[in-house]
Amino acid sequence: MALSPPVAITIGTLFWVAFALIGFFSAARISKENTQLIWVMSFLTAFCCWLSWFCTYAAQINPLIGPEINGAIVMYYRAQNSPS
Repeated sequence: MALSPPVAITIGTLFWVAFALIGFFSAARISKENTQLIWVMSFLTAFCCWLSWFCTYAAQINPLIGPEINGAIVMYYRAQNSPS
């Protein structure tokens, strides 16, 4: 069973927020001198990954281009699969 789009977007967003918060709280343990740099890096990484994920997900919700099939191919498969 697939999740509805608002639920899936909320779960994905919460995942990347958690990722950013882990980076925020672990910055002091990684380096005392570069704490602010690690904060910026973790937030920018989380935001860019979230934006990439969101654009990919949003493009799949309602695709602009669908598969197209040629009429000759349809006739060929009908001829192959018809009971004779």
